[in-house]
Amino acid sequence: MTKWWAPQWTNRGVIFHSDNQAAVHKSTKDPQRIMDKLRVLFWLSTRNNFRIGGVFIAGSSNLIADALSRLHERTSLLLFRSILRSRFPLA
Repeated sequence: MTKWWAPQWTNRGVIFHSDNQAAVHKSTKDPQRIMDKLRVLFWLSTRNNFRIGGVFIAGSSNLIADALSRLHERTSLLLFRSILRSRFPLA
Protein backbone atom coordinates (compact mmCIF):
# COMPACT_ATOMS: atom_id res chain seq x y z
CA MET A 1 0.00 0.00 0.00
CA THR A 2 2.85 2.38 0.79
CA LYS A 3 4.09 1.97 -2.79
CA TRP A 4 0.93 3.70 -4.03
CA TRP A 5 1.24 6.62 -1.62
CA ALA A 6 5.01 7.14 -1.85
CA PRO A 7 4.91 9.44 -4.92
CA GLN A 8 2.34 11.65 -3.15
CA TRP A 9 4.75 12.09 -0.23
CA THR A 10 7.62 13.51 -2.33
CA ASN A 11 9.46 16.33 -0.52
CA ARG A 12 7.31 15.91 2.59
CA GLY A 13 7.52 14.37 6.01
CA VAL A 14 5.30 11.43 6.89
CA ILE A 15 4.45 10.56 10.48
CA PHE A 16 2.79 7.23 11.18
CA HIS A 17 0.57 7.18 14.27
CA SER A 18 0.22 3.73 15.76
CA ASP A 19 -1.10 2.08 18.89
CA ASN A 20 1.48 -0.67 18.37
CA GLN A 21 4.44 0.39 20.48
CA ALA A 22 6.70 -2.31 19.00
CA ALA A 23 6.14 -1.00 15.48
CA VAL A 24 6.94 2.58 16.48
CA HIS A 25 10.12 1.62 18.32
CA LYS A 26 11.13 -0.96 15.71
CA SER A 27 11.16 -3.86 18.13
CA THR A 28 9.18 -7.04 17.83
CA LYS A 29 9.32 -10.76 18.53
CA ASP A 30 9.83 -11.25 14.78
CA PRO A 31 12.59 -8.72 13.94
CA GLN A 32 13.11 -10.06 10.41
CA ARG A 33 9.49 -9.40 9.47
CA ILE A 34 9.51 -5.78 10.64
CA MET A 35 12.98 -5.17 9.20
CA ASP A 36 11.80 -6.38 5.78
CA LYS A 37 8.95 -3.87 5.88
CA LEU A 38 11.21 -1.06 7.12
CA ARG A 39 13.72 -1.83 4.38
CA VAL A 40 11.01 -1.38 1.71
CA LEU A 41 9.83 1.83 3.39
CA PHE A 42 13.42 3.11 3.55
CA TRP A 43 14.01 2.54 -0.18
CA LEU A 44 10.68 4.13 -1.06
CA SER A 45 11.62 7.17 1.05
CA THR A 46 15.00 7.57 -0.67
CA ARG A 47 13.51 7.06 -4.13
CA ASN A 48 10.64 9.51 -3.51
CA ASN A 49 12.49 11.89 -1.18
CA PHE A 50 10.30 11.86 1.93
CA ARG A 51 11.09 11.70 5.65
CA ILE A 52 9.59 9.05 7.92
CA GLY A 53 8.64 9.25 11.59
CA GLY A 54 6.55 7.25 14.01
CA VAL A 55 4.52 8.27 17.04
CA PHE A 56 3.01 5.93 19.61
CA ILE A 57 -0.51 6.81 20.69
CA ALA A 58 -2.26 4.65 23.27
CA GLY A 59 -5.22 2.80 21.76
CA SER A 60 -7.78 4.61 23.90
CA SER A 61 -6.42 7.99 22.75
CA ASN A 62 -6.09 7.06 19.08
CA LEU A 63 -9.73 7.58 18.12
CA ILE A 64 -9.27 7.33 14.35
CA ALA A 65 -7.31 4.06 14.46
CA ASP A 66 -9.71 2.64 17.01
CA ALA A 67 -12.73 3.55 14.88
CA LEU A 68 -11.07 2.17 11.72
CA SER A 69 -10.37 -1.15 13.39
CA ARG A 70 -14.07 -1.47 14.21
CA LEU A 71 -15.65 -0.30 10.95
CA HIS A 72 -17.70 -3.48 10.83
CA GLU A 73 -19.72 -2.02 13.73
CA ARG A 74 -22.25 0.62 12.69
CA THR A 75 -21.57 2.86 15.71
CA SER A 76 -17.84 2.91 14.90
CA LEU A 77 -18.56 3.83 11.29
CA LEU A 78 -20.65 6.78 12.48
CA LEU A 79 -17.90 7.75 14.95
CA PHE A 80 -15.27 7.59 12.20
CA ARG A 81 -17.37 9.82 9.93
CA SER A 82 -17.90 12.39 12.69
CA ILE A 83 -14.16 12.45 13.52
CA LEU A 84 -13.25 12.97 9.88
CA ARG A 85 -15.82 15.74 9.46
CA SER A 86 -14.62 17.54 12.58
CA ARG A 87 -10.94 17.33 11.66
CA PHE A 88 -11.24 17.79 7.90
CA PRO A 89 -14.27 19.98 7.17
CA LEU A 90 -15.18 20.41 3.53
CA ALA A 91 -14.32 23.82 2.14
